[in-house]
Amino acid sequence: MNRSGYALAELIVAVTLLAIGLLTASGTAVLAMRWLGQARAEEIAVTHALAILDSVAASPAAAAGSQSVDGVEFRWSVASEATGRTVRISAHSPGLGTDSPLELELYVPRIR
Repeated sequence: MNRSGYALAELIVAVTLLAIGLLTASGTAVLAMRWLGQARAEEIAVTHALAILDSVAASPAAAAGSQSVDGVEFRWSVASEATGRTVRISAHSPGLGTDSPLELELYVPRIR
């Protein structure tokens, strides 16, 4: 018997495999978009945190404070020591994708 073409069972298997492949690819794309969103939020938080850190470190009379920028809550503290100051800043945001805050610390030596 000479048959040309594909049987219905073969066609169903091929379509099923294609659907599984497309679902896997779309799931991966959604996951990648989520990671890119978190990376963008972290980039914004770090940029603002560094700007705040620089301005607090440059001001000799800087004290503790807080500020909210683009949905990210920044809190900082300044600890004076005999040889300089330590400035600590933390950033909290649901967009960062983690419950633990982003934390930065800078030691500013006293210039004599």
